Amino acid sequence: MKDQNPFSLYDFLGYLIPGFLCLLITYYINQLQNGYEFLCIISNLQLEPSLAQSIILIIFSYFIGHILNFISSVTVEKYSYWKYDYPSKYIMGIQHTESYFIGPTHVIIWRFTVATILFPIVIGDYIFGNKLNFKDVYVKGLDSFLVEAIKKKGIVLFAKLNLIVPAGRMRQYDYHRIFAHYVIQNSEATNGKTGNYLALYGYLRCMSLILSFSFWITFYNLCTSIMDYTSIIEYLTAKKNMFFLLFILFLLCYLSFMAFMKFYRRYSLENLMAIVTMDLN
Repeated sequence: MKDQNPFSLYDFLGYLIPGFLCLLITYYINQLQNGYEFLCIISNLQLEPSLAQSIILIIFSYFIGHILNFISSVTVEKYSYWKYDYPSKYIMGIQHTESYFIGPTHVIIWRFTVATILFPIVIGDYIFGNKLNFKDVYVKGLDSFLVEAIKKKGIVLFAKLNLIVPAGRMRQYDYHRIFAHYVIQNSEATNGKTGNYLALYGYLRCMSLILSFSFWITFYNLCTSIMDYTSIIEYLTAKKNMFFLLFILFLLCYLSFMAFMKFYRRYSLENLMAIVTMDLN
């Protein structure tokens, strides 16, 4: 087994790009609120910053990226778990029976807060995911043959590791964590793919959060500026670009969430299938 590099270019870019995009989108929305057109905003950008400005921008973007990564893990990823469960569960056909708004009062309050922050994702997931069945793309289970194959190999792995098999109680156990660590330690060929999937779903998770924040910033700017106009027609005419941006952000929020769920599923599936194809004797 090769030593795992705790820091790589993928990790660096995974924090840098979301942080930079967050700053760029915030700047764009602010300029749009001030009445600038898209081409004017682009022309006002300083495309040749000094070395010192570039270094400060990189450091600040990287720092913002770390904050966004943490926030997205307790919002976007939590929402996906509360709504659909872990990919390793629905891949195996284990039904998610828990209602979203269920649990102690503090849990319900936190789930409501997350749903509010991710409002464009929640609405998009309800319209496109539930009503139009787009969710079948990213929460699809495996066929019965593969499910049984994974279970059988899992039992063999547990026996090899001298673990008591939680027969018939898979829902209560995080068996995927054991599979993932075993694959990391014993399958160099798989590590590259799972590493890429991990970086991609983390990046897209951050992007889903950034776009949700951008949606709310745009919505707030639209609401606070309505009193500056004497008629609704004048307001709608002046703010047509902002309304168009709001609609685009709504679509991008759900598309980013779909992509996050897709690679989150692929990461788990790759580990499960690696166990099936590995010689555990």
